[in-house]
Amino acid sequence: RHSNRVREDIGPAFQSGLRVIGEESQIVGEVRGNGMMAAMELARHRDPGRPLPPELSSASYLASRALEYGLIVRAVGDIVILSPPLVLSHAELSEMMAKLRMALQDTENMVAYKT
Repeated sequence: RHSNRVREDIGPAFQSGLRVIGEESQIVGEVRGNGMMAAMELARHRDPGRPLPPELSSASYLASRALEYGLIVRAVGDIVILSPPLVLSHAELSEMMAKLRMALQDTENMVAYKT
């Protein structure tokens, strides 16, 4: 039951939303994932081959900002991992994307200020 919903409905909406956010951002080099698991790689000028300076700890900063907004994500190096529950509603997905956008904007501002 949940697997069909994830495969045909909420999973594609989740992946699509992340890709839109990634395309809007100046520091997202790549968004990859499947279903309800995704990774967002942070990079200079949207180029996945050009990581942000490691001393900025950009993904960790984004994770801490997301937590301030009530969204839990995991930072691994320059990658932010997202894995919401399979029972996520479309309203909750919209709220999640809004919180991620705010955290990403905060991170872009921090990167711009420190580089």
